[in-house]
Amino acid sequence: MLLDTGAYGDDEVKMHWLELRVRMGALAELFAELRLAVTVADACATIGVADRSELSRDLARRRLPPVRLLKNWFQVVEMARRAERGTSLCNLALSRGEYPAAYYRLVSSTTGHSWTEVESRGLAWLERLALQAWEPYMRLQNAVELR
Repeated sequence: MLLDTGAYGDDEVKMHWLELRVRMGALAELFAELRLAVTVADACATIGVADRSELSRDLARRRLPPVRLLKNWFQVVEMARRAERGTSLCNLALSRGEYPAAYYRLVSSTTGHSWTEVESRGLAWLERLALQAWEPYMRLQNAVELR
């Protein structure tokens, strides 16, 4: 069955988002650091797999999207979460030694929307958008068999 995220209320989106964080495990913490230079090697080391292929299989077993898609959306949602708590995107970038323009570009390239629009629509809207982007990977029939 397809995930009809448009029909979900904010509480249901939050529930799905929390469930995804659990499936992500240690990757959620790695991506929440908001370092733009997180590599596939970093992700592999974090979850204890040897290489990109093993990482791809592990993510598929967890019914998660490919690492780049997962990282980008997760980081944009985390940026919005922190913005709702009062941290500007510019200050968030500068506090991590990153260029603010890189954060704004990540938001735009990932969501197709400007940061101003993302911020004005709110976290629940953005989480719903991320779930829609991830939906093809979250279907159980697409998951790799656990061994």
